[in-house]
Amino acid sequence: MMKGSLIYFFLISYFILMSNVYSFERNINNEDELIHNLNSTEYNILEIYIDNKSIDIYKEIKINNNIQKLLIIGSSKDSSILRFNNSISNGLIFNSFIQKITFKNITIYGHLEFHNVNNVLFEDTILNGSIISNDKSSKNELIQMNNFIYNAFIDFKTTCISLYGNVKIDNSYFYGNSLCTDNILSYDGENINNIDISNSYFNGIYTNTCIGINNANESNITSSIFENGSAYNDGGGAIHAKNSYSFIKNCKFNNNFSSTHGGLIYIETNETNEHINEKRNVYILNSIQHKTENINQSSKQKGLVASVKGNVNLQIENFYAEDLHAGKGISAFTLKGISTIELKNVKMNAIDGSNYGGVLFTSNEEQIGSEFKVTNGTFTNFHQYQVNEASSFIYSHQNINISLNNCTISDINGYKGYFIHIGSPTKLELNSVKIENHFTKKDCTFIRCESLSKFDKNVLIFNDLYVDGLDTVKEFVYIDSEDISINNSYLNRIRSSYIYSLSTDDKQKDNYFFRMGSNTNLSISYTNLNNIHTYYGIVSRTSSNIIIENCTFEYSNYDKTLFRIDPKNNINSKTNFTVNNSNFYMISANNGGVASIIELDEESMIIFNDCFIEETSSMNYGGVIYSESKLTNSHVFFNNCEFIPEYNDRGSISYAHCIESEPYFSNADELKMEYDYAFSTNPTKIALSSESLDSISVFSGESIPSNIDAELYDDYGIHRFISSNFDTMTFDDIIYFRVVINDTNNAVLLGDTISFCKDKCSFPQVKVVGNPGNYKLGLILITYGHFHKFENNAVFVDLEIRDCISEHKNNYNYKDIEGYGFKSCYKPKCSPACVHGKCEDNNQSSIDFMIFILVGLILQCFSMFEITNGQKKNSCRLFQYIFKNIGFSLVYGSMLVKTYRIYLIFMVKKKINRSMKKKNMILIVFGICMIHLLSVFFWIIIQAQVYTVKSANDHRTYSECKYPSSVYLCIGISINIIVTLYYVYITKFLKMNIKSEMLTNGSSDINKINSSNNDLIQKKPESSQKS
Repeated sequence: MMKGSLIYFFLISYFILMSNVYSFERNINNEDELIHNLNSTEYNILEIYIDNKSIDIYKEIKINNNIQKLLIIGSSKDSSILRFNNSISNGLIFNSFIQKITFKNITIYGHLEFHNVNNVLFEDTILNGSIISNDKSSKNELIQMNNFIYNAFIDFKTTCISLYGNVKIDNSYFYGNSLCTDNILSYDGENINNIDISNSYFNGIYTNTCIGINNANESNITSSIFENGSAYNDGGGAIHAKNSYSFIKNCKFNNNFSSTHGGLIYIETNETNEHINEKRNVYILNSIQHKTENINQSSKQKGLVASVKGNVNLQIENFYAEDLHAGKGISAFTLKGISTIELKNVKMNAIDGSNYGGVLFTSNEEQIGSEFKVTNGTFTNFHQYQVNEASSFIYSHQNINISLNNCTISDINGYKGYFIHIGSPTKLELNSVKIENHFTKKDCTFIRCESLSKFDKNVLIFNDLYVDGLDTVKEFVYIDSEDISINNSYLNRIRSSYIYSLSTDDKQKDNYFFRMGSNTNLSISYTNLNNIHTYYGIVSRTSSNIIIENCTFEYSNYDKTLFRIDPKNNINSKTNFTVNNSNFYMISANNGGVASIIELDEESMIIFNDCFIEETSSMNYGGVIYSESKLTNSHVFFNNCEFIPEYNDRGSISYAHCIESEPYFSNADELKMEYDYAFSTNPTKIALSSESLDSISVFSGESIPSNIDAELYDDYGIHRFISSNFDTMTFDDIIYFRVVINDTNNAVLLGDTISFCKDKCSFPQVKVVGNPGNYKLGLILITYGHFHKFENNAVFVDLEIRDCISEHKNNYNYKDIEGYGFKSCYKPKCSPACVHGKCEDNNQSSIDFMIFILVGLILQCFSMFEITNGQKKNSCRLFQYIFKNIGFSLVYGSMLVKTYRIYLIFMVKKKINRSMKKKNMILIVFGICMIHLLSVFFWIIIQAQVYTVKSANDHRTYSECKYPSSVYLCIGISINIIVTLYYVYITKFLKMNIKSEMLTNGSSDINKINSSNNDLIQKKPESSQKS
């Protein structure tokens, strides 16, 4: 009974309501009919039909009546047209409370504005103009667009379409316009409404962002295409989402661009939302992006694909991107704040940038909790064109967790900088990541982990990391204060830039495999390190722990060795190395193929347990380990290690400064018996070779014999070879020594007393001058070349100076001819030989007159230069006369006295004194020169005219030197010098064997030059030696 009453009540109510509803249909033919019917208050439902007509409207139409439903329907959108002609800002303004408005099968040119309209439907409609909906919407308001085509045609509006409420768009097309300065469609959901877009197309024509979504409770975009979107103000070339939950699926993005952030999408939250626990989630599924760029713009955008700011969770899955060009910008993805970006099943190809940051990802102003994560990613052909330090892949500052999982990365190119850069505190994970072919033009730090505070540390975890083909690497890993773990990985073909350079600059050699700061913990396990070429291997500053287990190092070269301990240079000070169950094969270095101990401190320990070391080598010393520290024996251990060393006579396994500097080997005795030169030390003494003389006997003035040789020996009595390859040696590589005699009061050494070792240290053939007796002739090392200085650095032989008088009597002279106060025992030699007498003593020659001739020729050259340079008064006195005549006198005067002396010796009768002292010869030459000098001085006193000016036939003047009549006296003297020709002629045919004085004296000059070189090496030359 009760149920029947209720049905009866509802039926009565329905008929009462229906009785108050008035419906009216009308065909419209012109503007007046349209205005009249739209403002009619007689009907609740108004249906306006435009039947294949184009109606021109010249003024704005405002609708203020309370029609419940309004339908504007045409026959087709091609033939039924409403056109507002006077201004594109004119249109239909709906101000009343209309329940529903429907536009169907019609084309509208103009502006549409909706206030307090609950439901708007566009179906099979074209709008060329703009739309504004009410900014105070309820949750029930709905705007629908089905098969809707929109062309932005607007008069200087910021947004082409501005919508509120719930919006549903399906199978529609939207095109922007340059007159619209921001979005094609701008939506504000007021945190209560939703927007759904499906199967639609947006084209920003390089001037507009396609969609701007603000405060949406939900936004769902599926199976749509976004092209040519461009953002010049707030970012987001295709989509700009703010404070909105978004879901994007099965969409395609092509050639979208932003001059600031987010070429595809820019997602941000307000500051008020950054500190709430709930993130704004944005999902992009099964989407494609092609060619993000704008060829007409010089872009500095960041985020070619997406940029997030604030508290945002962006998840992208099944995404493909190609040909994304940032211009002067950077990064496919950027993050700011406490946001998360997660990529799954992503492929990206041909991405580039040219700014500070990373080509794939850049973050800044991160907060704790931010994250960037990639799973199943493929990244190829990335280019970083920034010439300053930037990143070719990832760049972050701090407070972020970064993880790459199951990724393939190949063909990465940059100018200089990093592959990955992070700042503390950051956690970086690389799990099952394959990296191939990374190249930079300048030095590159592959992974740089920077500690911004001593209290913050980075954590690096590499599992199943595969790296192959890194060129021009300055450091593979450079970390400040971190914990780093590398497990089950393969590192191959990592090369530093210095191996391609011929430069000897130390900056070219400042590169490392692992470069670590203080308080670092490094763990490497089950990892193969192959074909590594760097200057330094694994280097830490201080207080670090390095553990290597079950690893293989092979086919690599570390110039300064793999493990170098050098606390004085902040290299591995107070650092502990533990190497367990690892293999080393074909590893080479300059000193110590595996380890080099320069200095140790009490807190360091280096332990090798159960390792297999085969054919490791060094260019110099120690095939496996090189040691200089005396703490090595108690701090470096090789326990149960097997060795198959490569032959090296300077220690095929170990080379130490001395026996006390050798590491501990648990099987040292077996190794020494099995391998020659397995252990070697720095030379500890110098001794005479087995074939050398150990005593010599000479007369005063004689040179010592040549077969006195010394060699270097180490603590094992092994002869240490000295390099003789001067093509590869520097000055510091040469071993210099000094030869001395023990009693400098009775004997001196003449000649090259300083020399160098070549294969052996051979005594030079110095001359000994001194009193008869027994002496010690010694060789003392001055420099040590590659070797370190040692105490037993001198060797001596017995030297006897024999008595000249008792053994030679009359055949030899015994007098001081060297000028050192000691007599020499010698047989006189005359050159040329005496013709009519006995050679009483050595004759001597000089080059004095050769010098006079040279100076004379130079003065003659000055004289000729002055003649061509013009004549002046002073020139006539000085250059024209003095230089010319003195030069003439020096040349021919010297020739005169030299030939005259020969004439006296060989042509004059025996009874006449044929000698002519050098002093008299020099006085003759200078006497002739003085006559010319006195003449000039006399002319100056009497002020004789020596300079005149004459006129030529063509009325030009010229200068001429004119001297007093006394000049003829000087000319006569010069003519008399011509008698030189007579002496030259008559001595020309003498049959003599005369050596040139210049040649005779040449050896003396060479000795002087050698003596000068000796003085450069000797800081304190012997008092007994003179130049």
